[in-house]
Amino acid sequence: MDSSGKRNYYTVREVQKIVFDGNISITTIHNLLNKNEIPSVRLCRKVLIPAWWTEQQIQKGRVWCSPDICFWQFPSETMKTTERLASCSTS
Repeated sequence: MDSSGKRNYYTVREVQKIVFDGNISITTIHNLLNKNEIPSVRLCRKVLIPAWWTEQQIQKGRVWCSPDICFWQFPSETMKTTERLASCSTS
């Protein structure tokens, strides 16, 4: 935490819960980290994800896809909403 009490980093498990609402596995997150699709800092064996990235994902919502279906997750403090998309285009 910095002097204002704001977090600087989140663990992989925290990002799994906060950003992806538990809908993807820890292994998938590690695969994304290894591809540098999620920024990280490694301290020995511990992987930390910057708070700026985590907060950015929460603010804009997150699209996640399996091989046959895509979902869009809208950020909400009171209710998590997940909608099925007819098609998914990755950018």
